[in-house]
Amino acid sequence: MVHRPPEPGQVADAPALSPVESTLLIPLAARAHGEHLFPHLAVNDTHDAATLARLHVDVSPFLQDPLSIHGELSRTRLVEGMAFDFLSATPKAEGQAGLRTV
Repeated sequence: MVHRPPEPGQVADAPALSPVESTLLIPLAARAHGEHLFPHLAVNDTHDAATLARLHVDVSPFLQDPLSIHGELSRTRLVEGMAFDFLSATPKAEGQAGLRTV
């Protein structure tokens, strides 16, 4: 038996993630740790960091692609802005889900 290091998104002795499951870690990793690369796009989402801590997965390989991290953070900020605009323009609408509304 040959010992191989875990694949991105895996840790030793953890169940293997499918490629789709592993790919879903990229936005989570970007939102939890991307502020180190792009402070102006930081989303400051403590839920993402806590979720990653509970998952016990290594997301450091995903953080090696600055273009991907920038895209994820930009997209998050864009969706947040659209949600904020909608909630501001629709007084009876309610929203939560971790949006920064100030």
